[in-house]
This record gives sequence, structure tokens and C-alpha cells, in this order.
Amino acid sequence: MLELISNKRINRNNPNQKLFLTLFILLIFRFGNSIPLFGIDQIALQKSFLQLENRNAIMQIINMYSGGGGIAVLTPFSLGIIPFINASILIDLLTAIVPFLEKLQSEEGEAGRKQLTFYKKVLTLLFSIIQSGFLIFYLKAYFYNTDIFNLSLIGLELVTGAMVIVWLSSIID
Repeated sequence: MLELISNKRINRNNPNQKLFLTLFILLIFRFGNSIPLFGIDQIALQKSFLQLENRNAIMQIINMYSGGGGIAVLTPFSLGIIPFINASILIDLLTAIVPFLEKLQSEEGEAGRKQLTFYKKVLTLLFSIIQSGFLIFYLKAYFYNTDIFNLSLIGLELVTGAMVIVWLSSIID
């Protein structure tokens, strides 16, 4: 299966291979959502989800990031596909305003669309850095060690997870 992913030797006309690949990627996603972030008191975080999720809007947003239900933990895939969706919306809105982007989309054909996809991925990286920074800032009370090195490692883990999800979604697409 990994050979199929790395070499992109999937027969586009064979629905069984495409379905199996999609299920395999969903399995990878669920596995990644079961790995907790290091350096966070996950038990205290779960208790705060259960106590405050109905009264605190920020905790509801963090609960959404963590998978919902108040029983999930923060994982490398906690940011999910949200940064890419935000980047896609922003690029699509800018395409209507900025003539250069409009030209890429309409006149350049497939090469222009690939360039726009590259811009979306770069913007996804920036959005995931910003969102992980806010998440780390808000959850700082649940960290065992709050020195800059550990906080940056947690941020790197969240950003990497978001970019892996973007990569996996591009394989499915």
C-alpha cells in the first residue's frame, strides 16, 4: 500500500484501489488522532473539557480541535484540515480581487491552478503556525514544562500534523 502511495501507481479507473487507498488513509488519520501530544497533562485537560465545554466558547473550539466529545486528547492532527480550508477560502477571495491571481486561474490553465495550489499550501503553513501558537498560548496551564524549547516542539508537532493531513488529503483527491 505504501508503494502505491509513494509511486502513485493507482489505476484511476479501478474503484476498488481508490476505495482501499481512501480507507487506508482514513486509518492513518485515526491512528494519528490517537497519539497524544507530549508534555501536556491530558487528564487535567479532559476534565476541563467535561466541566467547561458548555459554558466556555474557547473550550468548545479546543474541544472541536481535539476531536469532540471531551474524551479525546490533543494529538498531532488536532488542527485538522481547518488551516487548509481557511487558506483556500482566502486565496479564492483574493482571486476575485487580485488580477495576477485571476490570470493564474483563468488563463494559465493547469500550470496556473498548480501555482494557486502551491500558494494555498504555503498559506496553510502560515495559518497552522498561527493557530498552533494560539492553541499553545491558551493551553499553557496544562503543560508540564513551559520553556520555549518545549513549547516550540509542541507547535512544530501541531504544524507538522496539519501539513501531513493536507498531504494525505491531496493523495485522496
